[in-house]
Amino acid sequence: MMVCQDREAVPRTDKRPWLSFAFLTLAIFLAAHNLSISIQESFGRGTAESIASRTAEGNPVRRVVFLLLGAWGLVSLFRVRRGAFRVRGFLGWAILLYVLWCLGSYIWAQNESLALRRLVVFAMFLLAALAVAGRFSRRDILMFLLVASLSYLVVGFLAEVVHGTFQPLSQGYRFSGSVHPNAQGRNCGLILLAGFAAAHGAAKWRRLPLGIASVALVFLVLTGSRAAFSSAIAASFFYLMLVFTGPRKFSLVLAISLVLSILLLIAGEASLREGVLLGRGDSPESVATLTGRTAIWKDCLPYIGERPILGYGYASFWGPREIDEISHGQQWALQNAHCNYVDMLLQLGVVGLALFLLVWGCGIARALFRFQRSRDPVYAFFAAFLLFCMMVCVFESIYLSVSHIVFGSFAVLAYLGFREDEELRRGAEELPDAHA
Repeated sequence: MMVCQDREAVPRTDKRPWLSFAFLTLAIFLAAHNLSISIQESFGRGTAESIASRTAEGNPVRRVVFLLLGAWGLVSLFRVRRGAFRVRGFLGWAILLYVLWCLGSYIWAQNESLALRRLVVFAMFLLAALAVAGRFSRRDILMFLLVASLSYLVVGFLAEVVHGTFQPLSQGYRFSGSVHPNAQGRNCGLILLAGFAAAHGAAKWRRLPLGIASVALVFLVLTGSRAAFSSAIAASFFYLMLVFTGPRKFSLVLAISLVLSILLLIAGEASLREGVLLGRGDSPESVATLTGRTAIWKDCLPYIGERPILGYGYASFWGPREIDEISHGQQWALQNAHCNYVDMLLQLGVVGLALFLLVWGCGIARALFRFQRSRDPVYAFFAAFLLFCMMVCVFESIYLSVSHIVFGSFAVLAYLGFREDEELRRGAEELPDAHA
């Protein structure tokens, strides 16, 4: 396994990043987690009426947490070294344009009060993410995502043990911990990916993050989240293909092909199909409709057609009326389209979706470019992490919710769009003048 030290030339401005990261981890936990969710019916989803009520009233605890996050971010930005944090190329301008479009959507928002609340949360998240990107090294960001995700997994496991709901051998069991199983699946998927990256960048104790990644893979399967599982495996494979070179890359492809062939021969087609479904035993009709998602998307199309260009305003489409109408049509309670790209069309229209895809696509390209120039595996992780987010967005509306994954993607994009790699700059300056 290739070992690469963190070669970031610009030192962090904070000598003790873990104090800040402990605060961020706790704040996001208070805003997004529920220790009793595993004993609640349908993992706390509730009825359409209860979802609509929560949407209309909001949550006072979350408001305090978001204000603290924003205040921390604002104060922290003043500690960023002058000149080290500014717009860097096309990606930086694309990020600014996307943010301005989100904020400006309040002007045409269908539900002004809901849009205002969600935009405040968005702004607080952005301030904190900008502070993380400006104050800490890229490896600090990687380790924050790994430790925060692992903390949520451990706390969730302990919560299920205490409640007596950790029953992995029971039919139909899905591990949730302190969030919905799909969200916990994304959390475990991030641990898997970050564990590989942390092992590559470590000079010693490389086996520890690899062991953590292995445990996360087990819990990822237990969540029964097919979207998170497939996205995490694909993103991890993408990362490993980037960092491995020469014969090691060939050996990786050969080993994966061999394992899949052996599984097919031993388990047979029927057992392999059940394994791919992660033991959830869904009917062929359910699988064909992506567990009812295609029906939701179809119901959302008329609403998109009414405002195709601008949308209904940032996170303001799913108000009480829309939740009630679409939930009753689908015969189950929902509060989003279960596809981030469909929800982006509903929120910000074609323009907003195009800007979203532009920012995340350019972020992956910028990370790949810096990885090719520096061979620092953290840049490969950044590219794989953003790819992981984009893949999950096909099946889940993750950017309508609060999570460390959303926060982390904002921080990674801010780092790539506004933070210069001093080592790459010095390397370019040291190249001989071709015209001399």
